[in-house]
Amino acid sequence: MRLYDKIKHNLTTDPKIIPFCHPALSRYITISKGQYHLVGGAAGSGKSAWVDYHYIQQTIDWYRNEGKDSGYKLHIVLRSLERNQENRRYKWVASELYKRHGILIDYLAMANKRKFSHKLDKEVEEAIQDAANAVDEYLEYVDVFDGSDNPTGIWKQMYELALSKGTLYIYEPDERGEYVLY
Repeated sequence: MRLYDKIKHNLTTDPKIIPFCHPALSRYITISKGQYHLVGGAAGSGKSAWVDYHYIQQTIDWYRNEGKDSGYKLHIVLRSLERNQENRRYKWVASELYKRHGILIDYLAMANKRKFSHKLDKEVEEAIQDAANAVDEYLEYVDVFDGSDNPTGIWKQMYELALSKGTLYIYEPDERGEYVLY
């Protein structure tokens, strides 16, 4: 297909994207195959929380509500270098608890690392159960790998994951000395 024909086709076909959760930002940020997004900021500025909410939680919410009908199959690989899987799940429960029920409980209290200063009544307990069940469902879509590792270790882990999902083809050049850039 010639370039012009490809452009015309692309402009008249719905894109294969996961929409970003904020309509105003969705004009500029989408999630699609082959894209790389870098989120930067000062230490403690909320980068991990922002990524968790916008790229994990909101993507899963979109998939549950609309995405299953799109023909996509959602699989998120989260390589968590700074927060272990258990604490990340506590944070997700705290977020779901607030989003679903308007109840604000510090994830550190859930992790028994800070004193919970309120009464745990039946209503709050049921809300926590609901939020925890929602987070348990996350794990249908998200593989969380935690702990720091060297770049080679991460590469090997991702390579093995990719092989478990498909076939690796190795290009053997026809001519000696041929260089091919991918």
